[in-house]
Amino acid sequence: MKKIFSALCFALFGVTAIMTSCSDVPAPYDIFGDSGDKGDGGEITEDNPFGLDLSNPVADFKADFEEQPDFTQDGEYSSNLNYDYTLEGWKNIASVGDRTWTGVVYKDNTKYIQASANKGSAEKYEAWFISPAFKVDEIKDKAVSFDCSGAYFNEKNSLKVYFLTLEDEKMVKTEIAVTGIPTSGSNYVWAKGLTADLSIFAGKTGCIGFCYNSYSANSTTYQLDNIKPGKGEGGSEGGETTEGNPFGLDPNNIQNSFSADFSDITDNQDYELAGWKNISVKGERRWQGKTYKTDKYIQATSYNGSGSEFECWFITPGFKVDEIEGKAISFDCAVYNYATAANNSKLEVYFLMLTDGNMTSEKIDIAGMPTTDNTWATLSAPLSNFTGKTGYLGFKYTSTSSTEALSYRLDNIKAGANEGGETTEDDPFGLDASNPVTTFTADFEDITKPNQPYEKAGWTNKALQKGSVWQTATFNNNADKYIKINTYNTQANDQIESWFITPAFKVSAQSKLTFDCAGANWSSDMHLKVFFIQKGTDGKLTKEEITVNEIPTSGTNYTWIKDININLTSYNSKTGFIGFQYTMTSTGSGSGLPTYQIDNIKLSSDDEGTVDPTPSGEFTSNITLPESTSTDTNKASGGTVNINGQEYPILKLGTSSATGKWESSTLAEGNMTLSFYAVGWGGKTGEKLTITIKNGGSFNDDQTSQTIDLIPNEGATGNSPFTMNPTENDFKTFTLKNITATSTIEFSTEQATGDKRAILFGINIK
Repeated sequence: MKKIFSALCFALFGVTAIMTSCSDVPAPYDIFGDSGDKGDGGEITEDNPFGLDLSNPVADFKADFEEQPDFTQDGEYSSNLNYDYTLEGWKNIASVGDRTWTGVVYKDNTKYIQASANKGSAEKYEAWFISPAFKVDEIKDKAVSFDCSGAYFNEKNSLKVYFLTLEDEKMVKTEIAVTGIPTSGSNYVWAKGLTADLSIFAGKTGCIGFCYNSYSANSTTYQLDNIKPGKGEGGSEGGETTEGNPFGLDPNNIQNSFSADFSDITDNQDYELAGWKNISVKGERRWQGKTYKTDKYIQATSYNGSGSEFECWFITPGFKVDEIEGKAISFDCAVYNYATAANNSKLEVYFLMLTDGNMTSEKIDIAGMPTTDNTWATLSAPLSNFTGKTGYLGFKYTSTSSTEALSYRLDNIKAGANEGGETTEDDPFGLDASNPVTTFTADFEDITKPNQPYEKAGWTNKALQKGSVWQTATFNNNADKYIKINTYNTQANDQIESWFITPAFKVSAQSKLTFDCAGANWSSDMHLKVFFIQKGTDGKLTKEEITVNEIPTSGTNYTWIKDININLTSYNSKTGFIGFQYTMTSTGSGSGLPTYQIDNIKLSSDDEGTVDPTPSGEFTSNITLPESTSTDTNKASGGTVNINGQEYPILKLGTSSATGKWESSTLAEGNMTLSFYAVGWGGKTGEKLTITIKNGGSFNDDQTSQTIDLIPNEGATGNSPFTMNPTENDFKTFTLKNITATSTIEFSTEQATGDKRAILFGINIK
């Protein structure tokens, strides 16, 4: 989706920093309010269901929630919830369901109100928080401002703002478009000073109403603070703006994984996104949201602007370069009016840093910046020159004309957490061979949008020279999904080298690796080769080409060759990777580009049929799990999970920052199968589970340890009992062989790169 973005939102808030790091935070979850009207007002009737009373309008009002009692420690909880918040003159109403807005006091004594449907039993919830009546003409700026944060975002849920009034004694609700209400991104990042503009209601008397809509499943949490008359400054809380830090960059808001797809833009309005900044330096122009047909993006332009100099910035949250996948940030970019205004306007990309509170900037050269109007290019900002640094990526638009103006557009700004090893001169891919797998599949059915860099945990997609990485592709109304590579967005004579690399695996005599391949627009300079890649103890890579004669080099365009076999017999007992290398000398961008397509990459073994890879539907464990819900010295505990109304015992490991570890009792001798469900903590990243066989025996690949990535589950929040709906992707199974009478199984989160919590259930050894 192409979008224009302009966001002045950077987040520094104690709630965010602590809530995202504490172990078992109850605030968003354990809310049990009674239904009904929790405020004063007029008579409730069918025409006036909220009992609005406009007879005594006030000239000023404020809700900062500071009258709530200070925080008191209660076990492991990091906040106090004062259920069913009440404030004189205000209304707190559950119009659908039984949830109202609740008061919250966080452990740093931050005070606010919150709405959530989590753990609710109703199908739908609608909760209102409504101000006293006021005359629009008598309040400051004819506007109301407020702070807002959210968490566990789901597109079915929303927070909307309304102007409520009475006409002929009937209540009338009019929605107010408010830019900046968070709908995605990091949890609990406060957007400060959002503004509800009431100028269209001049001459009227009414109330401002905050309406929370949600469903009990996949519930979004919303929080409100500092509701008062007057316009806000907009955006999110960030660092202090000083002479040395003119953009107010916030060193405390570091997000090593983030994205902006601008699906939440309002057309022709300055764009705001929590944690990001949208700043006008000269010319009073900022990045604005734009819509073209179904595409949404942000745009910077000086056209019809005031003055002769323009400068505006769009800046990402802070990040650690070494924690970013591939040490690069990808984005889509398009341009308009290039031929006319290229000499007057430009878009540059900078790496911004704070050193002793002072901002520095260094320009990044971006290959492939668009020069053709209305043609989108997927680009990459390389960050390898900033290894070891923490900083921000800034998009700087400048122009010296308001008539012959060039417009730049941005979409799909994305950075992911680095899941591989460190990128070095000896290993430009950053490959990690420490946890080889036995099987894998890439069928690309997870693709949701074409023409985007493909990402899959454990796999590597990288361009070593100029050119694009492997892109997503769909055909036949999304029935067919695969990845493709060509010379799009390159210049004539550019040397293209793009790689797609599997996870590490250990080759056995039973290993079989196959894939599907197609090509088009054949060229003698166009090559797709397959390599077996190994990483030595010194960190250096060795690449050995495997001859694969079935790869097409001519013939009918886009004709698939199925189940092409990669012969691994020469690599038996070796651990390595398979790399697909595309090379080409570009003739320049255009139509009819030399293209290769890949699908259905699969590593299997002849004996893998002895293990049932699908969930059995049974969540009961056949081994003894901890009973106590209190963590032991190894940060392990028991508890229960509620699945479809029935409870099952669990093993809970770790806290947000402390590794959890638990060891089973001894096993029976022989060969057997280990299966279990495992999920990561809701809303977190970098969660991994390590399974180790101790005191004899191994997995089917002769390894004694396996590490797997965990999928965060929204139900894995708060405290036992947990409620969740596991999926097939949460089900894991392993073959164990040569188990002895003294063998045990250890589960640990020691390899987690982020949150160190995990929940396991349905653990069966048969």
